[in-house]
Amino acid sequence: MEIAKNLDSDELEHVVLGGWNKMAMRTLFGHYEYLTGHMKFHLNPVDAEKLEMVRFQVENNLPVKRELLYQVAPDFFRMELGELREEERKKILGQKIQLLDVRSG
Repeated sequence: MEIAKNLDSDELEHVVLGGWNKMAMRTLFGHYEYLTGHMKFHLNPVDAEKLEMVRFQVENNLPVKRELLYQVAPDFFRMELGELREEERKKILGQKIQLLDVRSG
C-alpha cells in the first residue's frame, strides 16, 4: 500500500490504494454486489454504508482510513492487522462487515 504523502500528521492512518490492492478491492466490491443482488444475502445499513464509503474512496483515488479498510476487507490486510496490539485488533475485527443470510428454508 502506498501512504498518501500530502496528509497531515494526524491523518497518517489513511492510505490511497493503487495497483493490485485497488484491483483486489474492486473484486471484493463485485463479490458483495453479487451476493446481495443474486444470492439473497444482505448487509445491515451500517455495514452497507461502510462498504459504499470505501468503494467511493477507492474508485476516486481518495485516502481511505486504514481502520475502515480493515473492517471491510480484513483478509486482505492480515499482516497489518497482526502488527496491531491485541485490544486494537479485536476492536476492529468486532466491527467488520458481515453478510446476513435471508434465504428461506
